[in-house]
Amino acid sequence: MKIIFYLGKGFWDLGHKLFRTTPETFPVRFLAGDVFDDAHFSYAAPAPCSPPPPIASVNTLTELRGHVSVILASSLFDVFNEEKQFELGKYLAALLDPRPGSIIFGSQGGMPLKGEHPGISSKMFCHSPESWTQLWEEQIFEKGQVKVNAVLREMNMATERVGGLVSIEEGTKFYALFWSVERLRGRCVSMYECGIVIQEPKICVLSTCNSPSGLFFGSRIVRHLDPLPSHAPDD
Repeated sequence: MKIIFYLGKGFWDLGHKLFRTTPETFPVRFLAGDVFDDAHFSYAAPAPCSPPPPIASVNTLTELRGHVSVILASSLFDVFNEEKQFELGKYLAALLDPRPGSIIFGSQGGMPLKGEHPGISSKMFCHSPESWTQLWEEQIFEKGQVKVNAVLREMNMATERVGGLVSIEEGTKFYALFWSVERLRGRCVSMYECGIVIQEPKICVLSTCNSPSGLFFGSRIVRHLDPLPSHAPDD
């Protein structure tokens, strides 16, 4: 079961045209909204004790709290400042299935040292692999609950000023942070593997990719996450 959450539906509709699909041939549930809007996700809401609702009937992320096995957060965190990134991380942690092997993964702008750095259209706050690991393992979750893998890679980016883009000094280096956050005590799953230890996974894609192909690329990644044999949590 898969669900996409994004600010607007326009790019999703264009994606269907681009890939020549329909809601029937590519049956992925789409929700439009702002994750920081209480109308779409209430962090204060009690965690559900009942089975998850049918995806077709889901209208808010609150209904999926504690039920999502795989979360892809692509080009998302670096849109916000440090405080909002922490808040967003807490929200995603609340959505994550409590069983071992459940995973959040993604990529975004990063730097060798955390702080505010030039972006393509504005300055953005970037974490380092070390600060990102500490954020999830010690602040968002309690110690020992999750394992973080974070890899920083230098990217080739144009340095010309185009239209309303910010001026970027020649020689400025850009980095991408590739990462995963996995609940412990199950089989270790890296960001490059296509498998999890949860039977019948429920998958959520959150993205700020500003293109129909970007949104569909994320949803097609998770389409190939085949479930592995279920693993019962340790008592």
